[in-house]
Amino acid sequence: MSRDVLSLLVAIVIASAALAVLFLASYRRSGPLLAVLAGFSAGFVELKLGRIHLFTLAVILWLAFNGGRSMERLPRGVAVLLCALPLAATALTGDLVNSPTLALQLLALAGSAAILAVFATTDDARRVLLGLLAACTVGSAAGLLQVVGLLDTQVWHPEISRLGRPTGLQPEPDWLGLYAAVGVLLGWRLVNRPLLRSLVLAVNGLAFVLAFARAAWIALALAILAYGIHWLATSRRLHVRRGALASLVVALVCVAVPIAASTELRDDLRDRVDQTVTVQNTDVSGQARISQTEALLRLAKSAPPYGHGISASGRVTVNGRLNLTGISDNNVSSNFLLAMWVDGKFLALPLVVLLLVVATVNARTVAGQVLLLTLVNSLFSNATFLPITWVSLGLALAVGGLSLQAAQPNTVDTRPRSRAPHR
Repeated sequence: MSRDVLSLLVAIVIASAALAVLFLASYRRSGPLLAVLAGFSAGFVELKLGRIHLFTLAVILWLAFNGGRSMERLPRGVAVLLCALPLAATALTGDLVNSPTLALQLLALAGSAAILAVFATTDDARRVLLGLLAACTVGSAAGLLQVVGLLDTQVWHPEISRLGRPTGLQPEPDWLGLYAAVGVLLGWRLVNRPLLRSLVLAVNGLAFVLAFARAAWIALALAILAYGIHWLATSRRLHVRRGALASLVVALVCVAVPIAASTELRDDLRDRVDQTVTVQNTDVSGQARISQTEALLRLAKSAPPYGHGISASGRVTVNGRLNLTGISDNNVSSNFLLAMWVDGKFLALPLVVLLLVVATVNARTVAGQVLLLTLVNSLFSNATFLPITWVSLGLALAVGGLSLQAAQPNTVDTRPRSRAPHR
């Protein structure tokens, strides 16, 4: 792409954004629209203006046109910033910093989460997550169109899936798998209309399978398991939405039919599951992840107590080699725990503890479950510098255990009812 064409595209984006801001500023109900826009912008990896995620800009706009909110939750926002600040500060002290501007990205994302934590209401959180669900579903639909050949973009890794691994609107199949998993989770928990729920679950579920993203498979399974454990430990009643079982059956049929119809797809899925359980010599990506982990451990061992500096973990290449001179192509490694330990060591612990505690305590809430899913996925494909982590962190801190489901007249309470004794 020529520089003139790129300049024209940037000018169009800026002009469109300016017109959108003017429209939303004059629109009475700009707050709800901007909340949905913030969630939608969090559903993409590469949706940026320069090095700033559009998610951050959308959250700032939402705050600007949605004033008059209470400051009671200000300590939560301050806590997010204080936990992120020590890791960001390693850009000034580290000896292997690859990209100092990554610290600014971290603070911008932390600031976005802090704004949501302080000012978002339950209604705001629901709108943000519905926007995120829309982005996930659009991306999953694009991935399905890739597989059937209606979207003329190249699929990946025919040696793993003979149909090819789709990317959707994301840079890689692994990212499509993560966002499709989030779409499955949000579709089940937020959508109340049975037909729409079936459609959302089917689209995201099929993309989730066809992406062949093992990290996303593991992450969704553990997020569901954590929800079940949390529910068993804390709940005394069960709410069953009418139509929920039917929606699930319809979605599962839509996912199962293509698998049943394709012998090649079944064989590829079986091989991929086997490689998920045990790393085999023929599993190139699995062997590469082991090499990356070993290199990260060696790099962490050589780091001072304040780490090698933010982005230093990106000096571990995809095949596990160390690039300690010059500029590396990566700024973030695949495992978020080891990456933060390499980058900041003890200065990274406040942020690590915050993320893990919020995800664990809120594992039963919608936002907390998304955060847990994202963090588990980030043990294999690091998403801690993407909006998906910070939107879920901010909303989990904002609404806590509050339900984000709209009130439904057809909700059935299956809790046994006690009867007063006859007198």
